[in-house]
Amino acid sequence: MEEGLAQARALIHEAILSRNYISKKRHIFIPKGSIYWNPHAFHQSHIEMLKGFKVWVYKEGEQPLMHYGPVNDIYAIEGQFMDEMDNDKNPFKAKHPDEAHIFFLPFSVANVVHYVNKPRRSQYDYEPERLQWLVEDYISTISAKFLIGIEAVVQTIFCFHVMTG
Repeated sequence: MEEGLAQARALIHEAILSRNYISKKRHIFIPKGSIYWNPHAFHQSHIEMLKGFKVWVYKEGEQPLMHYGPVNDIYAIEGQFMDEMDNDKNPFKAKHPDEAHIFFLPFSVANVVHYVNKPRRSQYDYEPERLQWLVEDYISTISAKFLIGIEAVVQTIFCFHVMTG
């Protein structure tokens, strides 16, 4: 995996220097314009991602807190993303954890707030610790099943805590 990532980085760096991209396919859309800091690097990065980027989606957990999110209103992107990641036809979905570049914990924050933090009588009834406890419990479950090292679990919990405050 590291060799593939190093090769992708080299191709992206080459695209930056040559101000061109390297691909065996003909691409219909090539990004241009001031919105891109470096359109050639962006495009080459996208090409490399399509070649083999893989995400492991943990199967543990039950709906409605896991593997299901709202698909309408303000949180629709959460539900759509979960649906796409759980789809077996998704080319980015890893078939085995060993081939994954990243790991997805399929929590629906919107559903946790809806089902776990209800009833809320005021804005002060929200307890972010409840979400943290759920995530810590989930990580403990998968770390026991997949024999993940304690350093990875601590790092994941720390990253989650930093993100949620």
